[in-house]
Amino acid sequence: MCLLSPEFKMALGCLLVAPLMGCASLLGNLSYSEFERDIESRVYIGTKIDGTFLASPFLLEPGGEGHQSYALSLLIWPFALVDLPLSFVLDTVLLPYTLNAESKPKTK
Repeated sequence: MCLLSPEFKMALGCLLVAPLMGCASLLGNLSYSEFERDIESRVYIGTKIDGTFLASPFLLEPGGEGHQSYALSLLIWPFALVDLPLSFVLDTVLLPYTLNAESKPKTK
């Protein structure tokens, strides 16, 4: 006997996954200084991060030197695939902010 209805399970699943949506955009914009040496522009940074996660399983060899990275990239891949269109939308909404941040001179 199942205590939880399928509708409740679906709603619970959506509520658990919803905070992850657009997280690459937030991660990239809130901690840009950590990505600055790898990504030259902040514009559409969440989309770039998701693209990197999506490409990584195809760039690494299973069982090679980075086999832990390969396994991790396979785990992250479905989440990055779901997050990609949402990060694209959030990056578009944040575009005025990122363009303004790009135009300011860098201070070290």
